[in-house]
Amino acid sequence: MEWVAVAIMTSGIITTDLKFDTIDDCMTETGKIVADAYRAAAWEQGPDLVLPQYACLLRDD
Repeated sequence: MEWVAVAIMTSGIITTDLKFDTIDDCMTETGKIVADAYRAAAWEQGPDLVLPQYACLLRDD
């Protein structure tokens, strides 16, 4: 089993290739990625910026 980061968009849920062993690792790393993306995009789009929401799902293949 592994934890996978997913993006929640208006068009649906999109899986990423980000995989983690624990929920803590998934949430920590996904949070860092989202914060970095927000800072980078905010310079371009200003205060009305809307980024996708992210979540971690447990996959059992």
